[in-house]
Amino acid sequence: NHYSTDFILSISVDGNRWDKVGEVKEGTGTFDLLLCAKTMATLLRLDFASSVNNLPIQIREITLRGPDETLSPLTLYQIAAEKSKPGLYPDYLRKRQVYWTLVGLPGDRKESLLDEYGNVEPMASSSSIMPSIFTEGKLLTAFDAFKLTQAMVGEYLPLPSVIWELSNLKLIVEAVSRGSYGRSATFVRYTITNTSRETHRGKLFLAIRPLQINPPWQYGGLSPIRTIEFYNAPEGPTVKVNGKDLYVSLDSVDDFGARAFENGDIARELLFGELPRAQVLNDSSGRLSGALAYHFHLEPGQSKSIVIAIPLFDVKDELQLFINRDRKRIPNTNSFYDQILKEMRSFWQEQINKVVFSVPDTNVVNTFMAQIGYILINQDSVSIQPGSRNYKRSWMRDGSLTSAALLRVGRSDVVRQFLEWYAERVTPEGLVPPVLNNDGTVNLGFG
Repeated sequence: NHYSTDFILSISVDGNRWDKVGEVKEGTGTFDLLLCAKTMATLLRLDFASSVNNLPIQIREITLRGPDETLSPLTLYQIAAEKSKPGLYPDYLRKRQVYWTLVGLPGDRKESLLDEYGNVEPMASSSSIMPSIFTEGKLLTAFDAFKLTQAMVGEYLPLPSVIWELSNLKLIVEAVSRGSYGRSATFVRYTITNTSRETHRGKLFLAIRPLQINPPWQYGGLSPIRTIEFYNAPEGPTVKVNGKDLYVSLDSVDDFGARAFENGDIARELLFGELPRAQVLNDSSGRLSGALAYHFHLEPGQSKSIVIAIPLFDVKDELQLFINRDRKRIPNTNSFYDQILKEMRSFWQEQINKVVFSVPDTNVVNTFMAQIGYILINQDSVSIQPGSRNYKRSWMRDGSLTSAALLRVGRSDVVRQFLEWYAERVTPEGLVPPVLNNDGTVNLGFG
């Protein structure tokens, strides 16, 4: 509380004449960014208004950036992350590598990512959604967990989860995709459990940001949000991002708020357990963010689950199925997710469990079997490709190695389709294109 919400920056060359070059209003006390035109000075002066609660003003740090530094939208986010506590923003903004796993279906053309902290990216080059918990006057993130673990159903099926173990609460984030080719959706379940002997109440926040899971050095980074809107769609409370219904809550939402980036994004309000009032915003800079809020009041041992649906394509088949069939016969969304998980567990076992290994170290077997699931998810139609983000094309070299692995686990059907598809691109002279795009055209670059 030792900060001023309003202050003025002035400069001088001789210490006698002072010129005002910038002003901050509604400062946050965490970090404040002041931009001014290129100028020359030998002295700087900050004039503060009265501080919050009339306490002495404290300055922890002042950073000066030169006129040659480019303040891109992503740079502003990096500054915000550097000046905030770890976990408030995606960790790659602090120049740290973040690991993730795939969520998707065999051969589908869009896949989601779940990172090691429980953040979800619906599809390539999209925004992301990031959980946090506000309770007892504090905002808790994955970095506040005394134990953070990642798991897969059966220890090898591509049905992942991330678990935060906090001092009094536990949060489990799970993700699964279901649906037909080109019409699928990803479902994410957030389950908060009171692990203490006392009643706990608070809010689960799901922050929607213009940031991908992958960092800039892996061709990720910013994914502009120029329009964001919260409204009650027939399928449920929905956040529309850039004109697309992207995040659909299958449970009732207690609050939503959005804001433009100004000395930080939606995290400015989340730190205090609050949300902005705006429910619809437009901003050409692409730095909009927002958050959904779900209140919880949990007795010892009680849990509360929230399920979010993310249509991966411009259809809502899976949501319509939920409304017209599942909602009528399933008591709640938690049970609905359990049903999807059971269904997809059987599906993936059928896809992967074609052979049986007899090896003493089950970790070796699980690791190998998990790769088969990833190979199938990385496929786009019949095209075998190494990845779902940066390697979305087929190499004959890589495809041959991958096919050898698939043959060893009894998936000759997948290999045959891939080889027939690739063989159609061999020239009359017998030239085998080294690289194909996943739409079947020849990639003329080096990959």
